[in-house]
Amino acid sequence: ITGTVPTEMGFMTSLIEIKAAQNRLEGTLPAQMSFLSNLENVELWMNDLSGDHAALASYNPALVQVATFGNEFDSVEEMCDRESTPKAMIANYCENTNPLDCSCCTHCCFRNVTCVPLTAL
Repeated sequence: ITGTVPTEMGFMTSLIEIKAAQNRLEGTLPAQMSFLSNLENVELWMNDLSGDHAALASYNPALVQVATFGNEFDSVEEMCDRESTPKAMIANYCENTNPLDCSCCTHCCFRNVTCVPLTAL
């Protein structure tokens, strides 16, 4: 898949899961993603996304897992500042020379897409 994440995705309010890892998505996450109140799982790792996670952080009460490592996000801390932090915040790419600060990350991922709990490191 190439291109940007469509703003129209935010109007698919019954959407539970987004799995679009290892593609060529670029740009920022549209603000309309904050409308996805049933969204539980987001897998957007290893794309060319940038900006921040504000659209996911603002209002997604059902969110359980977020995997966005291997992108060019500025920060993931806004996910940690939510009232209910996702149970599995898989955001950090541990082989990166400049990994993102993430006080709520639970897993660390490597180039071969192996992710391990931070407690195992």
